[in-house]
Amino acid sequence: MTVTFFGHRTALKTLQPLLKSVLIDLIEKHNANKFYVGNQGGFDYTVRQALRELKEEYPHIEYNVVLAYIPVKRGEFDTEDYSDTLYPEGLEKVPLRYAIIKRNLWMIEQSDTVVTYVVHTIGGASQFKEIAQKKGKNVINIGENLQNKLPNFSAVYSRVKNGGFYFFVYKNFFIFASVYVIIYNVYLCL
Repeated sequence: MTVTFFGHRTALKTLQPLLKSVLIDLIEKHNANKFYVGNQGGFDYTVRQALRELKEEYPHIEYNVVLAYIPVKRGEFDTEDYSDTLYPEGLEKVPLRYAIIKRNLWMIEQSDTVVTYVVHTIGGASQFKEIAQKKGKNVINIGENLQNKLPNFSAVYSRVKNGGFYFFVYKNFFIFASVYVIIYNVYLCL
């Protein structure tokens, strides 16, 4: 069975034990042996670390970090390890602005099960979770399980990027923060 992952760029450290227990369950009870993960954020990094650790205990599993872009070496001393990476065929023809979307769609097509970390409906993780559900994939959202174990303040807020401004939503309270506004206010004080 092949498993793919999608989650928010920011992931809580408390996610690791729950993620590992889900992975162990998939390996031991559902014969998961192939895993595809992206490389765009905190959740992807957490998954990659967990898979790297589990590979020692379950040597039969394989995992690949699926790249959206061809890596560009920064010099002769590039120390990045690309041995566990995969670049889907045909992705080189996709415009860069659509590369992550195309890569994620490729990952869904390859998978039987999709593990997500979605705690709000804003962003790509939520969108790809919905796409996987529409395609009939088995979707496990560990974000829902994690929310039940968190204090209320950690589970309720979400960040929305809108035109260079950030809105932090905490229940019904909105905090507006913008670099532009802060700079402008500092300028007025001078």
